Amino acid sequence: MLVAIATTLNLLRMQVLDANYQGLGSISLAGWLNVVIGAPVVEEVFFRGVVFKALYNEYGYWRAATASSILFVGIHLPYWILAGVFSPEMIGTCASILILGYVLCLSMKLTGSLLTPTIGHIINNLLSILIR
Repeated sequence: MLVAIATTLNLLRMQVLDANYQGLGSISLAGWLNVVIGAPVVEEVFFRGVVFKALYNEYGYWRAATASSILFVGIHLPYWILAGVFSPEMIGTCASILILGYVLCLSMKLTGSLLTPTIGHIINNLLSILIR
């Protein structure tokens, strides 16, 4: 289910942003490891393992997922701004990340495991490199 959602979100992004297939050669090994492995593990431990879990126990799924997902989008903004790539067209990307955040929270809720959203996040980031 996570693979299907990640693929759909990335294909929609491809259509909206007129992206195309780049392949793994489009990014260095260090960049690949950071984007595909490092960032998903760190972000999932924080956003789903800490934020979502703490808020879920206190406020329930929807409030926890909303807060966690908004923060998840917010963590990406400083990089985009500093890199000079943030533009009005990035609103679609923000929406895609927000939806992904909700899906990752749902996978955490349904499985009770941090491994599930982490794998989903890794797959999403891999597809994001391949389709841009």
